[in-house]
Amino acid sequence: MFVKPLQKPRVLTLYELLHKRNALTQKEMRQYFQLKKGFEGEKRIYELINSLSGDYLALHDLLLSSNNQTFQVDFLLVIDGTLHLFEVKNYHGEFYFDSDRFFRVPQTEISNPVIQLIRTESLLRQLLQQYGFQNSIQSTVIFTNPEFTLFYAPRKKEFLLPTQLNRFFQNFTGQTPIGAAHKDLTETLQSLHISESPYQLLPSYDFKQIKKGIPCHQCHTLTTFVEKQSCICQKCDYKEPLEKAIIRNIQEHQLLFPDQKMTTTRIREWCKIVESNWRIRRVLNKCFAQKGKRKWAYYE
Repeated sequence: MFVKPLQKPRVLTLYELLHKRNALTQKEMRQYFQLKKGFEGEKRIYELINSLSGDYLALHDLLLSSNNQTFQVDFLLVIDGTLHLFEVKNYHGEFYFDSDRFFRVPQTEISNPVIQLIRTESLLRQLLQQYGFQNSIQSTVIFTNPEFTLFYAPRKKEFLLPTQLNRFFQNFTGQTPIGAAHKDLTETLQSLHISESPYQLLPSYDFKQIKKGIPCHQCHTLTTFVEKQSCICQKCDYKEPLEKAIIRNIQEHQLLFPDQKMTTTRIREWCKIVESNWRIRRVLNKCFAQKGKRKWAYYE
């Protein structure tokens, strides 16, 4: 089972919300698609691990520190007495190795995933030894995208290509019971997880500059309008109860602006297509706690 299950990174959620409101620069758009592609690749590995039979423990997306160096573990699978460290890459296109250097066809050099994996394994081993664990580690770079091709892959390197994934995970049996030491190890690593990376590239945004409105719940465009008690999309005709749409939009506001007070005026401006304050106030009073009174009132 997963001790630390799959969760969408907060930074990716922020990028998604801002993308719906056309609030990303070209550079931020590239970062958004990179984060999205990476998470899609990790979802595939999560599903493969989650389908394993037998006894195992797994952790996903750990950010750890060892000897004042921060490192990230995509997946750690504890099964049959061995720690399997997986570095997941969702690369698309044609790549090749040349003298231990990694290239995208035709001649664009990119970071060698093997070097990254070696560093991660070394720091993980040091961290485990610091807490008294002496487990063996098997490390693998996993390429998940079916549109990925790798030429001249070194035979001695631990690579898994997309066509090998199903067969590789089918070989795991989980026949050896997970002992107390392994449970202690995974719980220790989970407790050491750093929740917010100091190196995250957060997008920059401002309330005044972001497009207002209620994005369609189905096609995510800002093409909705209010008709009686419904929120309707002009693009795809998706119809949603207005109260539900307002609550969803308030939750997005909370994610984007966690430090800002939610007032009736601010949420009405955020929703834009809801013209009356009383409709906004009714939802706020129903779903949130009011603090203060009259013009100083806000909601939590």
